[in-house]
Amino acid sequence: RQHNSGNNHRTSHRSLIMAPAEVMEMDGDDVPKQEEGTGEEEEAAPPSGGDGGGILLSGADEPEDEPDEEEEPAATAGIGTTAAPSAGAAAVFNTADHPYHLIPSIITPSPFAHHNSSDRYRSALSRVTSAPLTDVEAWGAILTEASTSYRSLVPHLHYLSAASLATGASPPPNIGTIAELESKLDWVESCHGALLKHFPYAASYVVSMAEILLGQTALPGEDGSIGAVPAGFPPPHEGMLTDRQRKCQEKLEKIFTVGLGVTDLDGTAEITAEAVGTAASAQGDDEDGGGIIDPFTQSSTKLLGGILSPSAELWLLYVRYVTRRSTRIANMQYPPDQISSKAELIRTRTTTAYETALSRGGAYCLNNHLVWGAYLSFVKNWESQATSTAADGTVTTDHALLQKRLSHLRRLYQRLVGHPMTGLDQYWAEYEQYEKNQGGTGAEQLAAALIAEHQPRYQHARSVYLERNRVCDLRNASTSLGVGRLACPPVEPPADGASSTAVAEGGVGAGAEDAPGAGGEGDKVAEYETALEEELTLLSRWTTRVSYERTNPERLTPGDLNSRVRAVFKEYVACFHRHPEVWDGWSAWELLHSSSSSSSDGGGSGAGKKLTGKIMRKRAAMADAVLGLGMENVPSCALLVIQRAGVLERYGGKASADGSSGEGGGGAAGGEAAIDLLSKYATDHPTTLSYVCLQRMVRKYKGVSAARAVFSRARRELKIRAEDCVEEMAGTGGDGAADDDGPAANVVTENEEGDKAGDSKVGGKKAGASAADTTGGASRRMVTTRFDPSVGSAFAAAEAGAEAGAGGGADNEDNSAVKRGVITHHLYSSHADLERYLNS
Repeated sequence: RQHNSGNNHRTSHRSLIMAPAEVMEMDGDDVPKQEEGTGEEEEAAPPSGGDGGGILLSGADEPEDEPDEEEEPAATAGIGTTAAPSAGAAAVFNTADHPYHLIPSIITPSPFAHHNSSDRYRSALSRVTSAPLTDVEAWGAILTEASTSYRSLVPHLHYLSAASLATGASPPPNIGTIAELESKLDWVESCHGALLKHFPYAASYVVSMAEILLGQTALPGEDGSIGAVPAGFPPPHEGMLTDRQRKCQEKLEKIFTVGLGVTDLDGTAEITAEAVGTAASAQGDDEDGGGIIDPFTQSSTKLLGGILSPSAELWLLYVRYVTRRSTRIANMQYPPDQISSKAELIRTRTTTAYETALSRGGAYCLNNHLVWGAYLSFVKNWESQATSTAADGTVTTDHALLQKRLSHLRRLYQRLVGHPMTGLDQYWAEYEQYEKNQGGTGAEQLAAALIAEHQPRYQHARSVYLERNRVCDLRNASTSLGVGRLACPPVEPPADGASSTAVAEGGVGAGAEDAPGAGGEGDKVAEYETALEEELTLLSRWTTRVSYERTNPERLTPGDLNSRVRAVFKEYVACFHRHPEVWDGWSAWELLHSSSSSSSDGGGSGAGKKLTGKIMRKRAAMADAVLGLGMENVPSCALLVIQRAGVLERYGGKASADGSSGEGGGGAAGGEAAIDLLSKYATDHPTTLSYVCLQRMVRKYKGVSAARAVFSRARRELKIRAEDCVEEMAGTGGDGAADDDGPAANVVTENEEGDKAGDSKVGGKKAGASAADTTGGASRRMVTTRFDPSVGSAFAAAEAGAEAGAGGGADNEDNSAVKRGVITHHLYSSHADLERYLNS
C-alpha cells in the first residue's frame, strides 16, 4: 500500500501524471494500491441481468465480491470512458478537441469507492458508452451522481488553495489525500465533459460545470470560498492561484467565450447606458481603424454570439466571475487603505459586465427577470457603500455616489418595465414607490409625469407577457417546449422497416409475436410512433414561438428585434441541434428577413427599400455562419451543404472596397468556394445528389471537361445495386459469353479528365473486367446503360467489410468509415441534361 503524506505531497500538489502502463485498483480498505507492468485496468461490471440493463433499481445496491483476476475492459473502454490516473501522478487528458476544453470522457474506474460496487452506476456507465446520443435516462443518472459527489467535496475545496498547501493541511480521512481529492474532482469534470462533448448546447449542464470550476478557483475570503481566512493572509489576487486553479480558470473562460460569445472577461469594455440593449451595440460596426472588415472572414461567435447567450443563469455566473477578477485586480492596483478607489473600480467593471449581459442576450432570454433583478439589487447596494465609518467613529458619506445611484436606479427601472418578464408588476410597483419617495421642490409633479410617461410601456409589456404565455406556454417551457432537453438525433423507424400500419393493427402478415403488447415488432412500432408524435409536437410548438416573435409584438427597434428573434433561434437549436430543419430555418431568416441597425436597411426585407451590397453581404455571412454550425452538428445532411453552397456562390466572393461582392453576386471567387464545399462533402459523403450538385456547379464555373470528370468520378466511387444489373449478364462473368451486340457491348472509354475517347463495340470479356483492373489504370471502360455485376463489386465488398469492422453503430460519432451511396438514374439524367445543352 502506498500512503501519501501531506508533507511528501506538498511538492506535487498541482496535478497527477497519468502512467499508461500503471493501473490503480481499490482493495477492501479503499486505499490505492499500484500495480506495475500489467497494462490493464479494472473493468466496470456489466448491467444486471435481472433488471434488463436498467439503472433505476429498487432498494440499496449490494456490494459484490472482488474478482480474482482483472478482465479485459470491454463495455467501459469505448468512446465514453478514460483510464483513471495513478495515485500521486498528474492526470494528462487530451482536452483540445473538446468544445470547452474539458476532460472528454468519463474516467474509469471511479475514484469514489462506492461506485465500483454499485450496479446502478456501472449499468448507467455501460449504457452511455454504448448509446451516448440516445440514452438520456442513463446520462441523467450519471450526472446526478456526479453532482451529489461534488457536493460532498465542496466543504474541502479550500485544501487545494496555496495557503493550505503551504501550511501542509490535509483533508479529513474520509476524503483522502490531496491527490485523491483532485482525482475525484477530475472525475466529476469528466462526467460533465463527456456529456457536453455530445451535447455542447445543454445549457443546464454547462451552468453546472461553470459553477464547479468557479468554486475550484475561489481564493480564501472570496465569494464561494470555504473555510476561515488564515491570519495575516493578504488580499486575494491572481498571483495566489495554483497551477490547478489556473487550469480551471482557463476552462471557465473557455465556457464564457464559446457559450456566451464574450471576450471581455475582466469588465474593461466601455458600453454606455444609451447603447445597451441592442444587438448593434453588442456586435458593433464592421469597421477597424476606418477599414471595412469582411464579414465572411469573421468567426461564427463574432457574428452570431454564443449559442448559450439566452441562458440567464450562465450570464449571472459571468458577472460573478468578472466581479471576482475585478476585486483581484483592485487588490493589486491599490494599497489596502484606498478602499474607495477599490470599490469604484469593482463597481465600474461589474456594471459593465451587467450591461454586456443585457446587450448580448440577457435582456431577452427566457428567464430575463433573473438578470434584471440581480442588476437592480446590485445598484441598490450602492447605498451601503456610500457610507463608511472611520476608526474614531467618524461617519463619512459619499454624496456623489448616492446621486449616481439615484440616477442609475431610475434609468434601470425605466428600462426593465418595458420588457415582458416574470414579476413585472412588482417591479412597476417598486418604480412607482421610488419616484414618489424622491424629495425636493416639484418632486411630486415630476414623479407623476414620469409615471404617466412610462405606464403605457409597462401596460404593453404586461399584455405581451400574458399573450406570449397563452401562445407558447413559457411558464411551463420545460414541458411545453422541451427547454433543457438533450438534443438527441431525430426519431428513426425500426430497423426492419416493417409497415407500421400493418403491424400496429395486426393486419396481414402480423403474427402473434408481432401483435401490440406481445413484446415483438408491434411494441417497437408503437414506441416509434409515440416518440415521433412527441417530437413533431415539440417542433410544431417551437415553430409557433418563432413565428410569434417575428411578428414583433413588443414593437422593438430593428436592432432589438434581431436580438430577440436570434435568441429564440438559439434556444431552439439548443434543444434540436441535430435536426437540420432548425438550422435551415434560422439561416433563411438571417439571409432574407433579419433587419439591420443601419439606416440604409429600412428595418427589414419588407421595407420596400433596396438593400446595399454591404448589408446583404453581412446577412449572407451570418446565414453562412449558421449553416456552418449546422454542418458541424449534422455533418451528413445534404440540405445544409447545398444551401450553404448557394449562399457562398452568390455572396462568398472577395469583398470590394465598399464591402460588397459585386452587384450580381459572389462571382468566380464565390463559385470556387461553393465548389470546394461541395467537393469536400462529396468526398466525405458520396451520394448521387452530392455529385449532381457538384457537377452542375463545376460545369458553370470550370467547363465541360471538368464536369465530365465529376461524372466519371461519381461512377467510380458510388455503389451499384444488384437490381440495377441486367439479369442476362449475371452468369456471363468475364469469359466472353455475351456477343458483341449484347447489353454489355456498348461501352465508353474515358480518361482521367472525363473526356470521351470514343465508343467501341467490345465483347463481354472486356466488359466484364474486374473493378480492380478498371479503376487502377489511367482509363476505364464503363457500360453506358447497365453495369456488369463485376463492376463496383470490389467497392461493395470493401465497404461491407469496413462497415462490419467499424463497430459502434449509428450512435458512434467517431465512426470514420465512408458510407458510399448508390448510383441512381438522377446522375445520368443530370449528365444528359448538361450534354443536351452543350450539343444543342
